[in-house]
Amino acid sequence: GVRSLGLFEVGRTYARLEGEPAVEKNWLGGTIMGSVWDGPWPRDKTPEAFAADFGYGKGVVEVLFERLQLEGELAFVAAEDCPGLHPGRTARLRVGGRDLGYLGEVHPQAVAHYDLPVHQPAIAWLIDLDAMAKLGCRDTRFAPFSRLPAMLRDMAVLVDAKLPVGDALSAIREAGGDMLQHVGLFDHFEK
Repeated sequence: GVRSLGLFEVGRTYARLEGEPAVEKNWLGGTIMGSVWDGPWPRDKTPEAFAADFGYGKGVVEVLFERLQLEGELAFVAAEDCPGLHPGRTARLRVGGRDLGYLGEVHPQAVAHYDLPVHQPAIAWLIDLDAMAKLGCRDTRFAPFSRLPAMLRDMAVLVDAKLPVGDALSAIREAGGDMLQHVGLFDHFEK
């Protein structure tokens, strides 16, 4: 009867390729499905408007990496070969060319096997904690506040529908230079 949930687990896995010793790895796994809103429904929205989706799961992973102050830029790279996840709705987590895990919608066969609701996606992620620990942390020294007010801008840009969001955001960061402090996708429109 549970319709909404969010779970995580930290644990070890053991894998062995033929002819090689077993390798132990530490992982962080998580999943979320159902509503991500626990308040009363706004009049102009339906419960489905607050359903967890790939974008929400991506936000959870981004906040985790941001709060840990890890060095390097987190990229989400389209992937088709992640076990248990839906091809075409999955991304590898990559920092500095190093794969750290993956995030995606649970494969329809797994949804059917575990009798999950089919009208809403279940999102899962798996992060290699051993690889993440090798990244190091950013220097978090105090910097004085600016005496000038911040300038906030919303920009609308037209891009090819096949362009990955991560590539567009990287180009904006590069063009923005040192003055740019934050960039993020907040909406998208299609014809």
